[in-house]
Amino acid sequence: MHTVELNLLCDNSSQQLSSPYAPPMVAVGVPLQAELIIRHSRHWDTTADADTLAKPMEFFYEIQNNPDTWLISGRKRAHFSGVDGSVETFALVLVPARPGQLSLPNVEIKCTQSADNVSCETEYKANADVVLVLPDVRSTTVRIDSLFGGEQIAA
Repeated sequence: MHTVELNLLCDNSSQQLSSPYAPPMVAVGVPLQAELIIRHSRHWDTTADADTLAKPMEFFYEIQNNPDTWLISGRKRAHFSGVDGSVETFALVLVPARPGQLSLPNVEIKCTQSADNVSCETEYKANADVVLVLPDVRSTTVRIDSLFGGEQIAA
C-alpha cells in the first residue's frame, strides 16, 4: 500500500490572497513548487515475515494530467524501491495552463515485479485538492478599430 501526497509549496503572495480554508490562488502561467511524497507500507500483509518486509520491492509512479490544465516540470514517471515504512520525496513544478478551479494531477503507482501475489493499492490524499487559478491581468491587449476606416489603435 502506498500513501501519496502532492503538496504545493506556495509562496507568501498566493497564501495572502486566499483564506486559510480556501484553495490557494495563483495566476495562469505562474510556476508552483510542489513535492510528491510516497510512503510505502506492508503492514497489511499478515503472511509476510520480517525478512520479507525488509526486502525492497520495485515500483514506478506516473503523474497523470491533462496538458491543457497543468504543465509539469520534473519527473512525471520514475522508478523507486520501497521497503516497509520507507518514504520517497520527488520535487516537481506545476504550471497552471488555464484559469478556473483546477484539481491537482493524479498519481498512479504500479509494481514493476510480475508476481501474481503482489497487489498495489494507492491512497491519494490530494484527490479533492483544488487550486483557484485566475487570469493574469497584469497586461491586457485591447484593439480598437477606427470608425472612419483609417488607422487602428492598439493599447
